[in-house]
Amino acid sequence: MSLGENIKTERKKKKIKQSELAHELAVTVRTIQNYESGNRQPNIETIKKISDFLDVPLDELLNDESTSFSSILIAAILRMDYVKVDLPLDTDFANEREFIENGGNPEDYSFEIIRSHTEISINSLKKCIEENKELEIDEQLKLIDFWYDKRWEDDEIELEEFYHQNINRINKNPIISSKIKTLLYDGVTKNDTEKLVDLLEKYNFKINISSKNDESILSIYNNESPIITEFESKLLPIYNEIINKIDSYAKFIIEDELKKLKKD
Repeated sequence: MSLGENIKTERKKKKIKQSELAHELAVTVRTIQNYESGNRQPNIETIKKISDFLDVPLDELLNDESTSFSSILIAAILRMDYVKVDLPLDTDFANEREFIENGGNPEDYSFEIIRSHTEISINSLKKCIEENKELEIDEQLKLIDFWYDKRWEDDEIELEEFYHQNINRINKNPIISSKIKTLLYDGVTKNDTEKLVDLLEKYNFKINISSKNDESILSIYNNESPIITEFESKLLPIYNEIINKIDSYAKFIIEDELKKLKKD
């Protein structure tokens, strides 16, 4: 379901009238009708207020097949206790009070925490949710690292639970899937595409992910020079072949170096 449909479903489930929700948000009933019909998109502050009033987690309210993965990831992070952690020492503000005193919007402080640890702008974070944008892969990885590094034991939702809730979407992107599996399981459950991504990154190749007909497409670069753009399914057999050749060549080099040592 869309965001509007989710709002409508949760509102009716809680037996809340449109007029009651409108009063809580200080908007007209017509505005609520537009939200629920999809004719108008609420901004992030309004979505968070709706989430609180309907008592439904932000990421669940946003979760539908047309919602960007970045939106769901950011929404899940905003539920965490660590959005209250201290800002890094090199930031202009020591805490929420100083952030507000220096002109910061109180509604943006959670975003400021994320920004200060990931260097992703507040504007980019908010646009993901308000305009259903997708962040660059490297920025998504920064968010996942932030989640894992700053998590608290009593967080309402953990990374592993998030992974299982969104497993189909995550598995469509081998870079994101590989990253999460490495953090959670030390990579033991990676498939061959994820292992190939790890191998390419180890040797400083760059990988971009797109999709077509519900299948991932990998674009691989050496520095900035494109090498190949291919469907994931066609790249699947490549990993074992590359590993076998690397192992064979490594064995040859080791033997050659040992023979040189013997001659010396």
